[in-house]
Amino acid sequence: MLRLSAQWDSFSHRKRQLWLWAGPALFQRRISGTMPITDEPITVKWSENKEAPLVLLFGWAGCRDRYLSKYAKIYEENGCSTLRFTVPISKVRCYSSYKRFAAEVYEKALRERVIESSETKFPIYVHVFSMNGCSLFSALWDLLENVVNGHYVKNSVKGIVFDSSPADVMPWQGATAVSFATFPPPHFGQLSRTSYRYALTAIFSMHRAMVWLRSHFNCDIYAEHFSFYHLIKFDDLPRRQLYLYSAADVLCSAHSIEHFQDVQRQLGHQVTSKKWENSPHVEHLRHHAEEYSRNCKEFVSNSEQPTSPKTAKEKTMSENSKANGVSVSDSVAESDGNNEA
Repeated sequence: MLRLSAQWDSFSHRKRQLWLWAGPALFQRRISGTMPITDEPITVKWSENKEAPLVLLFGWAGCRDRYLSKYAKIYEENGCSTLRFTVPISKVRCYSSYKRFAAEVYEKALRERVIESSETKFPIYVHVFSMNGCSLFSALWDLLENVVNGHYVKNSVKGIVFDSSPADVMPWQGATAVSFATFPPPHFGQLSRTSYRYALTAIFSMHRAMVWLRSHFNCDIYAEHFSFYHLIKFDDLPRRQLYLYSAADVLCSAHSIEHFQDVQRQLGHQVTSKKWENSPHVEHLRHHAEEYSRNCKEFVSNSEQPTSPKTAKEKTMSENSKANGVSVSDSVAESDGNNEA
């Protein structure tokens, strides 16, 4: 086992990327003449109100800006500024690939408007979709630890919305997501997509097996390779968190998302969740438009409410409830579950 780990570490960075990700690169090169994979730009829409909240929306793998704009409209109708961006899956080779995109988001919206402008102060919210969005957010959260006034930016983030995430994605699930993003049904047949999925499953399985072997000697190895475990390591995520997910999700399983929620509750974060029974992965807005929009709008609106004596009293009651073995966040989740459509 030691010998296997040593041999794996002996690979150069470039060779390791080729070993783990050659499949996607080769397939993308073959289809580039048929259907170019376009890079969606970072789109920012500032509100006329300079103190309006800014919502960062990070899309799922294969998401197009026209899809993400529908979610941004929910917040824009409430007077919020929005930034929307999806990391192109064609540019992702490993978790560290998200770092340069996080730097672009920081330069585009945060450095100038938040750090350099002492007169403009506004709350920030993040809305992430699937693990592609989570990975970008995780890389951005890391970046804020190493930039000037990054701590101030983190304190300005008042809440985060997780759509169909975060989850510990298995090789078959990850391969399914990437194959659909690379070979979308309107343009490619089932045979191409299925063949690609099986090839990716083999590659991802070997990658995960090697990570498992190395985990016997490096307890942080999972966090270095998978954004789900990287997010779990953070103890300073936004305190207010909203989870929108489904029991029917075959890519990011509900039990994995709920495990992440449990970890956040143990850290003292305020967790609110809405679990549907029938909506597929990242399609909750399509199937539950009114309820989805209401949850997002209320989440941002409630975050803007100032702390009052009544709020302090409710916090005390919450702490007493926890002392008796009853969690307020658990009660909220249970209530949401009883009200499911």
